[in-house]
Amino acid sequence: MNAIPSPGRHPHDVESCDCHPCQLFRYQRQYGPAPGQAPRSVPGGGAVPPPPAGPPPGVAPGYGPPPGVAPGYGPTPPGYGPTPPGYAPGSGAPAGGGASERTLAAVAHWSPLLVAFLAVLLFPLMWPLCCLPPLILMTTAKTEHLRDQAREALNWQLTVLIAAVVCYLVTLAAGAVGMVLSLLLFVGCLILQVMAADAASRGERHRYPVCIRFVNATPAGR
Repeated sequence: MNAIPSPGRHPHDVESCDCHPCQLFRYQRQYGPAPGQAPRSVPGGGAVPPPPAGPPPGVAPGYGPPPGVAPGYGPTPPGYGPTPPGYAPGSGAPAGGGASERTLAAVAHWSPLLVAFLAVLLFPLMWPLCCLPPLILMTTAKTEHLRDQAREALNWQLTVLIAAVVCYLVTLAAGAVGMVLSLLLFVGCLILQVMAADAASRGERHRYPVCIRFVNATPAGR
């Protein structure tokens, strides 16, 4: 089996010969014939033996691609890899940080309601203090999610403050109409701020539907 005839040549060593019939014989002996191709005969009769069990040389045993290659996609391109910490996978947008930061982001939205409730019970002129909790959280924030949501809550409170002044002036002029508008404003703030606090607690980048954004994000590098 170590000798195979080749056109124009004497019998020679199959394992070391570089002629095409010997190379084809060695290849089919290891991997089997190509689909639709008849097996090459072994000198003296018989077909090429089946390929040896196990993976081809250089391939790790078992199932799946070689180490370091993503299944079905080839090697990972340079510059790509695990999602950086603090970013939502697949979105490119900052995620909501840890649980404590998401809780503080929710506090930025609902804490002005507590101040407004105290203003109704104790001292109506405390209304402007509704802007204080989100302002403190915005200036002391350690993560972008908390800073973003505290900024949005602050802009919302400034917008509501303007609406509250308008309702107060209408109350002085028209009495009951101004009181109805004030009640609608309070109920609307209650609903929207509870929804905002719930979204911020899940790490979402919440935006109020109607809001004048007096305070904008600081441009990068400033």
